[in-house]
Amino acid sequence: MSKRILVTAALPYANGPIHLGHMLEHTQVDVFVRGHRLAGNDAIFLCADDTHGTAIEVNAAKRGITPEELVRQSAEQHVRDFKDFLVHHDHYGSTNSDTNRRWAETFYEKARAAGHIFQKDVEQMFDHKAGRFLPDRYIKGTCPVCKSPDQYGDSCEKCGRTYDPRDLIDPKSVLTGEKPVSRNSIHYFYDLPKNEAPLRAWLDSAGSVQGEVRNFAETWLKEGLKPWDISRDGPYFGFRIPGEKDKYFYVWLDAPIGYVSATDEWCARSGRKLEEFWGKDSTAELYHFIGKDILYFHILFWPALLHDAGFRKPDAVHAHGMLTANGEKLSKSRGTFINARTYLDQLPPELFRYYLCSKFSPRLEDLDLNFDDFIGRVNGELVNNLTNLFSRSMQIVTGKLGGRIPRLADVTDAAARDVVLAFERDGLPEVGRLYTEREYGLAIRKVLDLSDYVNKYIQDKAPWALLKTDPAAAAQVLSIALNAGKLVAVAMHPVLPRFADLVARMFKLHDGPGEWRPLIARDGKADLGGETEYGPFVRLFERVEKKHIESLVAATHAEAGAAPPVTTPTTTAAAAAPPKKKKEEKKGEAEPPALIGIEDFGKLDLRVGLVKEANLVEGADKLLRLTVDLGPLGMKNVFAGIRKSYAPADMVGKRVVVLANLAPRQMKFGLSEAMVLAADDGELCRVIQPAGDVAPGNKVR
Repeated sequence: MSKRILVTAALPYANGPIHLGHMLEHTQVDVFVRGHRLAGNDAIFLCADDTHGTAIEVNAAKRGITPEELVRQSAEQHVRDFKDFLVHHDHYGSTNSDTNRRWAETFYEKARAAGHIFQKDVEQMFDHKAGRFLPDRYIKGTCPVCKSPDQYGDSCEKCGRTYDPRDLIDPKSVLTGEKPVSRNSIHYFYDLPKNEAPLRAWLDSAGSVQGEVRNFAETWLKEGLKPWDISRDGPYFGFRIPGEKDKYFYVWLDAPIGYVSATDEWCARSGRKLEEFWGKDSTAELYHFIGKDILYFHILFWPALLHDAGFRKPDAVHAHGMLTANGEKLSKSRGTFINARTYLDQLPPELFRYYLCSKFSPRLEDLDLNFDDFIGRVNGELVNNLTNLFSRSMQIVTGKLGGRIPRLADVTDAAARDVVLAFERDGLPEVGRLYTEREYGLAIRKVLDLSDYVNKYIQDKAPWALLKTDPAAAAQVLSIALNAGKLVAVAMHPVLPRFADLVARMFKLHDGPGEWRPLIARDGKADLGGETEYGPFVRLFERVEKKHIESLVAATHAEAGAAPPVTTPTTTAAAAAPPKKKKEEKKGEAEPPALIGIEDFGKLDLRVGLVKEANLVEGADKLLRLTVDLGPLGMKNVFAGIRKSYAPADMVGKRVVVLANLAPRQMKFGLSEAMVLAADDGELCRVIQPAGDVAPGNKVR
């Protein structure tokens, strides 16, 4: 039975361009929604720009325009960048709308009616040089909890705690650099502690938050919830509090309400009712996707406001980690804080979408953009694997067979036909389930397994040679290839919509321009063949070279006004070092191992891994392909030379020891991202296993 599903992403702030950090989240949501749609569910993706606050006002003044004009310009840029990154929002609104003003006032009045709004005389930070009260985001200092420097006045990006800006250590005004002083001002507060009981009930409900997030929430609850200051003194770009002249709603009050106002605007346009999704008795599923830096607002304040307003709470808040580059925080000086438009000027969007999704998991963990790994995955999996499947088969069909192949049912190779039909019957539903469970990396791995099989099948059958002696047999081989290729395109459509669209056009299965999904992704059947003339062939992906990454980083440096680094991000000491010559061993004698220091051992990141999947590698007698769960480090693809001692079924569920920081190695079968340790006596090998039920990701010391 079809489900109704509403999904939101965190609202991008209208004070700057969309960057790859935003794309991490919006790609994740886009794939989640497309996966649900392919499963036949009524899934809607809504978002909006977060538009209020002093930062908008000050930035607009610097540009010599009004805040409203800055918000308008940002919206146009954001919508364009998301669209060009193939992210499909069903509606993209703004928190600076009449709809959002109405709902912000409604939520405020409901909370006040519940007795949860009160006034209090507070000390506010005032900048004498600027002549104004300072909102929290215009004060920076050292976090009073974890002592991290350069944190904003309302919350710490390192430990996630919220606090009063007066508690900051060594506070300074962002506007002038002056140390602010305290002045009294009457503010409005939301009495969060009064809603502790319903908050606990929601947090205790199955699946509302991830386990790691639940631990954060429990800590905050044990420390005691505190009232939330929801007002700001003017001048302030935002909604004026009803009945006040110079008091405004704090941006974080009306920002999440943008989820409701965006739904209201979409419903008005599509003929649906808001109560379908937000009503207390709604049977729809509601999911928020957010970054871990805004957890406090989304799992405490927002559910409390929904409770007071008589609205339902989300089924789940899915939090994710931050995007890093080469293992470090995104940096303008290193050329890794990359804007979406800068990336799009250099590389196709689907390469980044694929790379992110190949590493996504449901866990709360940072995702690293490693440039060497990026090149390896794109060339090894998108070009050598997926593109190769179509380039070798479609070009023969269109060039030698008049664009025609026999139907799959007429193929006499029952074994190959059964592989394709098994994927249609079992593989596609499994891939769809993995998408809806946010296991994108595992979903992609299953698709690549089918593509691996077909590429080897083509290589073994050599249809280009068969054409000379038995054209009918060659056509049957290519029917297997293209029918499997259709299923690959169906399964990869949520991640690679343009790729699937191009395949659909080659197969004459497209509905026409403007469709959110091609027909190829609607039926999911391997039924190509017969009288249809397929083609022409279109090149799907091109190789990425080191120079493309260098151009991207150089363009980012140019935007930041920084000098480019002497070495590129893909340069490593290992790559630059000359190869060492191996010493010859005397027959019958064991070469004594070279001694190392404890500091050398410390460079090895040994972790406990849990094998989630194991598969044979066609064309490799010694290898098994393992998908290994390393806990906070995510899923790793590992090619292990253990096939002589283990069948795939023997490895699934086994805990192993993994060298996690081994540089990724591109093999002809795919990318190997780590190493499983094993003892080998020349005849058999045995993987090293930790004793007991040790959690994946634990370090081995």
